[in-house]
Order: sequence, then C-alpha cells, then structure tokens
Amino acid sequence: MKKFTQTRQQNIGRAAIVATALMFSVANNAMADGTLSGTSVGNIATINYSVDGTAQPEVGSTETGNTSGPGTETTFLVGTTINLTLIENNSTVTSVAAGSFEQATSFTLTNLGNDNQGYNLTAANSALAAFTQPDAFDVGTFVYYIDDNSDGLLDANDTLITSVDSLAPDASIDLLVTATIPVSEVDTAQSTISLTAVTTTNNTTVAVIETVGAYDSTVIQIVFSDPSTTANGTDPGQTEGDASAVALDAYRVLTAALTVSKTTAVYSDPANGTTNPKAIPGAIITYTITIVNNGSGTATGISITDIVDEITTGTVAFNTLYDDGSTTCTAQGIAVKDGSETIALCKTNASDTDSADFTAITATATDLTLAGGETATMAFQVTIQ
Repeated sequence: MKKFTQTRQQNIGRAAIVATALMFSVANNAMADGTLSGTSVGNIATINYSVDGTAQPEVGSTETGNTSGPGTETTFLVGTTINLTLIENNSTVTSVAAGSFEQATSFTLTNLGNDNQGYNLTAANSALAAFTQPDAFDVGTFVYYIDDNSDGLLDANDTLITSVDSLAPDASIDLLVTATIPVSEVDTAQSTISLTAVTTTNNTTVAVIETVGAYDSTVIQIVFSDPSTTANGTDPGQTEGDASAVALDAYRVLTAALTVSKTTAVYSDPANGTTNPKAIPGAIITYTITIVNNGSGTATGISITDIVDEITTGTVAFNTLYDDGSTTCTAQGIAVKDGSETIALCKTNASDTDSADFTAITATATDLTLAGGETATMAFQVTIQ
C-alpha cells in the first residue's frame, strides 16, 4: 500500500455586506477529526462595499492583506495524528504442549491515526500475570506472521513478517506471534509474553518523530495522540503520547502425566472355585494393566505392551477366554477400556483390526486416548501350570 496525499479545496463562502460591515465564511469541516494527513485546506473571505452610493468591485482576502481583485486562498496543511491500539485477540490463554514449536498467540493492531503508517514489532517474555495466573517460565524464538484468514491459528498461507509495512487509517490487521515451549515445563505452568508495536514512517522501519516548536501552516506536523490506559487484563497499561502500544498474551502448558500399574487377582482355583480362590496350580489369574492421566492435557496414540515371560517357562498359560466375574468375553481373550469408555470391551486375542492381541508371549493394546483425569485398562487371564 503506497502513501498518498489528498488535496482538498474547500468551497469559498461569500456574503454581501452592506456599508462597512464584514462577514467571513469558512468551510465547517476544515478541521474535522479524521481528515487525512497532508490535506490542504484553503478559503477566501470577500468584502463588498459602496462609496457615495456607488458599488465598488469585490475584494478577496490574502494572508498578507489585499486591496483589490479576487485575492488568494489562505491555506494550511492538516497534520498527522499518531494513534493506535494493540489488543490480545481471543481473550483466552494459549494451551500448548511442553517441547512444542511455533505455538501461536493472536493480536489485532489498529491504526487510529489519519495517515498510512508502518509498525515495528517486538515480542518479549513478561513477568506479569495474565488470565489470573502468574508467569512461571520463559519461551523463546519469537516469529511474527500476518494471520491472513483471521482464525488465530498458524496456517500454511499466513504471511511471515518482521514488521508491518503499511496500515491505512482506521484499518486493522490480525497478527500472530509464535514461540517455542521448553520441553522441561510442567503441567499448568504459564508463560506471559508481551507484544509491542511502535509506529514508523509508512513502508519503512524508521520510527516516527513528533514535531516540536511552533505551528507552521506549510508543513505537515506530527502529533502523538495515543492516550494512556490503566492496566486491565491483557492491557498492561499504555503510556500517553509515545506512538506505541503493547498487549499481553500467555502460554499455558497442558501435558499428559501418565502413571501405569499392573495388578494380579485370582479369579478361581480348582478347589475353591470363585469363593476366596488362591494362587494354586490350575487357578485362573487376572492381570490388569491400568494407565491414569494425572495431567490436564490429552495423551493420544497410547500403546500397552505386556511380555509374559512365564509362558515360556511353563509357569502360566494364556487363556483365550476372559471372565473376571464382571466382564465376560466368550471366545475372546483381552478386555480393553479406552479413556472415554465406561466399561471394558472384549477384544480378540489375535492380530487384527481391533487394536489388541496376544502374540506368542506378548499382550498388546494400541491406539488408546486419555484426556486429563481419564483411565485406560488392559486385562487378560492366565492359568497357573
């Protein structure tokens, strides 16, 4: 987008004046808010008068004073007002996994000034709290993108940038800041970051400079009019008249914390049946492997592998049927409960598409998913030899 200057000439107001009375007319919107920087505003005042009853030629004004003729416009150039806002875009923390790369936070930058401006961008780690939680660690490798489809996510078509080249008056642009999350961070730990936008001359990285000194109608003068704010939420508080804006966002680690346990239970024996059975030869033993996700993130692609070495020594033999008194699998040997399931489901004990099998001396269950707080189990039975 190229910088442009608009020249606008105001209509000349004229009024007839009787005798020596004077009346001047100036366009009402000459100094209206939002007039583009560099606009030339010009107008002429006129007088009409008579001498001894004889009308005299109309006289137009000049800046230095005029006695005859139409005169020339008195003009001034509308100056540049620098004003902007930068806000965190989705009002929520960004959930990430420890060790993940290019995790995106989302911001919206708006040019509230009256000229095309560029903006330098600087992201940094912040010690401030955000979303009611304190900062606990630092992220790294900040990278900036234009969020071309404004979805708040880093997509293949988003535009990699180092700064905003040009933004028109009253226009907004959605930005993404990405960072790398350290692999060592624990579940629910949070990192606060800040993004600062500093106004630059259009299509450059040169920071704008405010005009000092007296008013000059022939020069486009620059005024920093961005207001101060009090810290609130993801606004850390803006400084008045510094041609910059800053906003906070945060990353919060949501990771799975899995624990695994294996237990045995005697289901039946040849002497007692299922009443207080003991682990004697001929008894049926239930092996249960339990996985619990104690974290807040979701673990996917979980696989369980249990190598039953005792089968090779003749200590135990795998049962192709499964019955522990609560779950009965006829002609099927493995009972598997995924995290979202309320009961265990019977799986075949052969290699097939049901994601569980018992091959040689190894029992497996695959493709399990556990959200935070969920439990998965794999159970099978063996007979003591």
